[in-house]
Amino acid sequence: MLEAEDWMEISVLAKHGSSIRSIARSTGWSRNRGRRYLRDEETAAPRKPSAKRVMKLDPFKDYIREWVAAAALDMIPAAVLFRELRARSYTGGEKRVCEAAWNSGSDAISMISLTLL
Repeated sequence: MLEAEDWMEISVLAKHGSSIRSIARSTGWSRNRGRRYLRDEETAAPRKPSAKRVMKLDPFKDYIREWVAAAALDMIPAAVLFRELRARSYTGGEKRVCEAAWNSGSDAISMISLTLL
């Protein structure tokens, strides 16, 4: 897919009267790709990034951060955290819990064992 700058460059060259072949030569893209983007300008325009998806783990993120901070000096498996979240009505998978604990941003996370039991 073309980046916004490439799309804009093709559009500007076409508005200045350049042929498809010269646009392809100057941009490095194939003639068919340039033609397709010029024909379908509205659909070819760069897309906006999609909205962030709501994850099952989102309501529990604060609890995970607190748990990781509280367990900073102990070697507590992530499976224990997973069981605690299950008791709090978490319905997702154990791997997501491990990833969330690992990515919690705590400096003490290196001390915590995040292995699955």
